[in-house]
Amino acid sequence: MQKTSVWGVVLVFLLWGCDLPASRNDNRDRITWQSTRAIVRQDFPQVRQLSIQQYRQGVLSKPLLVDARDSEEYAVSHIAGAVNLQNPEEIIRLARQQGRSSILLYCSVGYRSSRLADRIAQQGFSEVYNLEGSLFQWANLGLPLVNQAGTARFVHPYNDEWGVLLNPQYHPQ
Repeated sequence: MQKTSVWGVVLVFLLWGCDLPASRNDNRDRITWQSTRAIVRQDFPQVRQLSIQQYRQGVLSKPLLVDARDSEEYAVSHIAGAVNLQNPEEIIRLARQQGRSSILLYCSVGYRSSRLADRIAQQGFSEVYNLEGSLFQWANLGLPLVNQAGTARFVHPYNDEWGVLLNPQYHPQ
């Protein structure tokens, strides 16, 4: 029988409600884009990843762009034209109502949106993609952000651990 440390139990307890997995080596100081992409691809190997470059080049013809983050995060900033939804049935229904043949999802770094893309695909919608790098990478590239007031400068950093992937100038003051 393997002995579990008290700190291991505490770590599991603290991360229980977190939407993103703990880094595979339990060292949050070492979260990188490379490790994050690897985690997303490992946990959701069947989800098709679309790069920001591919999206901007129009590889998908008018996809339904879905921001899968919480409404509080969406309110700070999002990609122009994105709708803020987290329910697979609502997303599929909206895509069909709007005659969209594909769905492109994003979140902060791509984990929550990949999980949602997986759920949508399991319900039979075949043309569903995750925007690799999601909003943090979008902002880090200096691409435009909007909110209800118009142009936005900041991105909700999700939390301190995963916020390290967002360049400091995009963190709200």
